[in-house]
Amino acid sequence: MRVADPGVGIGSKLLGRLFNPSEQRAQDLSRSRGGLGLGLTLTQGLATLHGGHIEARSPGPDLGATFTLWLPLTSDHAGERPGADPVSASPPSTGSASTGLAPVAAQDRRGLRILVVEDNLDAAETLGELLALSGHEVEVCHDGEAGVALAKQGSPDVLISDLGLPGEMDGYQLARRLRADPHQKDLYLIALSGYADGPARARSQEAGFDAHLPKPPDIQQLEALLGQVARRGVGQVAS
Repeated sequence: MRVADPGVGIGSKLLGRLFNPSEQRAQDLSRSRGGLGLGLTLTQGLATLHGGHIEARSPGPDLGATFTLWLPLTSDHAGERPGADPVSASPPSTGSASTGLAPVAAQDRRGLRILVVEDNLDAAETLGELLALSGHEVEVCHDGEAGVALAKQGSPDVLISDLGLPGEMDGYQLARRLRADPHQKDLYLIALSGYADGPARARSQEAGFDAHLPKPPDIQQLEALLGQVARRGVGQVAS
């Protein structure tokens, strides 16, 4: 199946990283085009699980893009990559990106009770579903006040919070509020932020977070961290 569009196109540098989580075309602070940087990663994973693969091609910025998805007709052909594309419906391109991501190996760990605090409804739903598919019990809310209330009610093992939350309580204040509660002393806090440099990590650590991941998170990295939490016990994992 091939999908082509005459839109913004893809530069050669981005094309090679297109299917990585977090990879997006540069945007201004308003992020007017939206997007979570997870759609192509999810598509890649689903195609691989079905024994297929996906490929992206683009002549360059502002010259459109073409995505081609191959899936086997029977299980006998699972994993085979066609040697030649029989369809030539788009003009020749100057770059391409393809992937063959292998499924993540199951980890020997128990499911965790996880609370996700994220004001972007799509991001919250996507992350919650991915974590649930991995065997975790997940609850989602969209602001800091609700996060504090649900943490007190549900006693989660892990709280994953965006740092930029609406209202009077951002992610930093949420962490400080929970760290001040003696009943939440074992809660493992993971910060999500579009900034993951040294100063950003230091600020989240000062607020009480145990770990700091770039947003959107690399799912394999997040699962590895959650596996450590489950195996070693909450509150005993190096960030």
